[in-house]
Amino acid sequence: QRAFNPGPPLNSLQNEGAPSVSADGKLVFYAACDRPDSKGNCDIYLSQLMADGSWTKPFNLGAPVNTGAWETQPSFSSDGRTLYFIRGYTDRNTRRQVQDIYSTTFQADMTWSEPVRLSDTINTPGVEESVFIHPDNQTLYFSSRGFAGMGGLDIYMSRMNADGSFQEPINIGAPANSPQDDFAYLIDTKTRKGFLSSNREGGMGYDDIYKFLETRKL
Repeated sequence: QRAFNPGPPLNSLQNEGAPSVSADGKLVFYAACDRPDSKGNCDIYLSQLMADGSWTKPFNLGAPVNTGAWETQPSFSSDGRTLYFIRGYTDRNTRRQVQDIYSTTFQADMTWSEPVRLSDTINTPGVEESVFIHPDNQTLYFSSRGFAGMGGLDIYMSRMNADGSFQEPINIGAPANSPQDDFAYLIDTKTRKGFLSSNREGGMGYDDIYKFLETRKL
């Protein structure tokens, strides 16, 4: 259907984006920037869907998830336990932009664990963004400039080992990746239909959404 603005309380006069909806459709995690209760430029917020179809007032996840850096692009696992996200900041000494993938777990005491930076197998000295945990809870997709790719941001895939670590990432290749920036990969496991964003030639604007059909297993 035609896209529409859901309005308050999800949207405000500030910036909102990068939503991740829980498997049951009742929770939405998203990034919001420059709000009065923000710890950094952008923080991750949570809102719950009510029985009447309205959303609760979003609340800041707070520490230890949100910090004085900026946190964005959440991806919530289908088992409702793990939240993956991007934490970014500018290194004061090198002035280099740092963006890495972190994860935190929802614990029995209803709090979030101290976020853990994923290993150097996944994170590079370059930029990582647009993390997406597949509904199988074992396959991680993300975009990076830190590997030798096809150009710009490329989409990579990594499988989880039995001990919870991740394997060496695989570039998912063309036609999903192009010489331009390719990111924000999402896929529906039932239909095998997927979506990504790209600034490749032939689009309507700077970044456009593209859809595809997964025809092979990586």
